[in-house]
Amino acid sequence: MHFSVDSKTAGRIRTGGTYVRSGLISLRYLPDDSYRYSPVVSKKQGTSVRRNRIKRVIRDIMRAGKDTFPAGSYLVYYNGASATVTHSELTEAITQAMQTVRKRQMH
Repeated sequence: MHFSVDSKTAGRIRTGGTYVRSGLISLRYLPDDSYRYSPVVSKKQGTSVRRNRIKRVIRDIMRAGKDTFPAGSYLVYYNGASATVTHSELTEAITQAMQTVRKRQMH
């Protein structure tokens, strides 16, 4: 089970969230006590099968990082080429983005 961001919160994240980019991934987030996330993959990335595969991988990575990633509400945008991305490449990009989030929250 994943913890999706509702549409009202997604709107607040889009307008007032902090932006972080790390290679294949861009994040917009708002600090929060809970941990919620939703993957966003543009139709430019290909067929629904490809887009949904990328979303599943992003959800898997975010779910696995629940205990290590900072709490907050996240929109996770995919920016790469869908045909060539691997799980490990996405994991690295998301981990780097979350490290940036953690650094910004410390300041």
